[in-house]
Amino acid sequence: MNNEQTLMQNLTQEYSDIRFYNSLKILIRWDIDIINGPRDQYVENRNKWYNVAYELYNWKSNHLIEMIENSLLHYTPTEKMQKIIEDAFKKWNSIWNFKDVDTLERRFNFILRERFDREHIINIMGQKYYQLFYDYYEWIINPIRNKILNTLDNGYTIEHDINVNVLFIEWNDIYIENEYNIIEKDKAKEVFLNDKKLYYSWSVQPHIDFLTQHLTNGNTTYTQETDQALKDAFFEWNQKYLSMSEVTSQIKEEQNILYTDLENLYEVWKSSGTGTNQQQQRRVQRQRQNQRIANQCGICFEPLSNVGIECRHCNVKFHTQCALSWDEQSRNRPSTCPLCRETNWMSNY
Repeated sequence: MNNEQTLMQNLTQEYSDIRFYNSLKILIRWDIDIINGPRDQYVENRNKWYNVAYELYNWKSNHLIEMIENSLLHYTPTEKMQKIIEDAFKKWNSIWNFKDVDTLERRFNFILRERFDREHIINIMGQKYYQLFYDYYEWIINPIRNKILNTLDNGYTIEHDINVNVLFIEWNDIYIENEYNIIEKDKAKEVFLNDKKLYYSWSVQPHIDFLTQHLTNGNTTYTQETDQALKDAFFEWNQKYLSMSEVTSQIKEEQNILYTDLENLYEVWKSSGTGTNQQQQRRVQRQRQNQRIANQCGICFEPLSNVGIECRHCNVKFHTQCALSWDEQSRNRPSTCPLCRETNWMSNY
C-alpha cells in the first residue's frame, strides 16, 4: 500500500490525535519521496499530495468543529468546559491561521501554504470559525442574560439593582475580552444595549411612578418632607440617566420630554402651596367637580346641551358663545382660560 492509499484509509477512520500525527509523518515522508523522485512524475505526484494534505487538513478541522458544536449543545458553561472549548478553538485557529504548533505541523503548514495561500484558507474555514465563536460567546452570556431578565421581571429593589449591575459588568468584560473574535460585533452590541434599555426603564420607573403619583393626583399637599422626597426622586432619575449615556443617548428625546413635563408639574405643585395659587387650584378643582356633576358651562353655569369649547389644560367645558365672548374681552392681550388662566386654551375651536 503506497503513501496515498495509506493516508486515504486513515481519513476514513474516526479522528484521533495519534492518527492525525501518524498521518502527518506519512505525508512528510511522501513529500520527501516526491522531491527525490522522477522529475517527469513530479507535477502529478505533487497534485495528489496536495489533495490528500487538504483532506487531512479538513479531517482535523471538522473534528474540532464537531467537538465544539456538541459541547455548546449538550453542556452548560463551566470553567472546565470553557477551557476545553477554548483549547479546541486555539487548535483550530493554529491550522487555518498557519500558527506553528510543533515541528511536524510547521512543515505541513509550510508546504500547504505553497498551494493554498492564507487568504484562501481563511475564506474556507475562517468564516466558519468566527460564526461558531459567536455561538460560543452566546453560550457563555445566555445564563447571565437570563439572570438579568428574570430579575427585571420582578419588582425593583436596591439589592436587585446592584445584582443586575454586577451581571452587566461581567457580561461587558466577556464581550471586551472576546471582541476580536466576534464576527457579528454589531449584533452582539445591539443585544447588550437592548437589555441595558430594559434595565434603565426598570430602574427609573419607580422614581417616575413616585413623581407622577404625587404631582398629578391633586391630593398631595406641600410639605418640606414631600418636597425633599420629590427632589430626591428627580436626582436619582437624573443620576441613572447620566450614568447610562450609551443607552440614554438613543432615547434622549423621549426622556427629556417626560423629565421636563414632570419638572413643570413639580413647579406648579410647589407654587400651589401658598396664597393665591393654592386658592386658584382649589377653585379649579371645585369647578371641575361641579361641571362633572351638573354638566354646566364654566362661565355662565347654565347646562350644556352639546359639546362647545373645552379648555385643553383644565378640561372645563364652556358654551361656544360664552367662550368667544370671553375671548373678545381679552383685546390685545393673549386670551386665557377663565379658570386656570392658561393661554392657548380652546381645544375645540
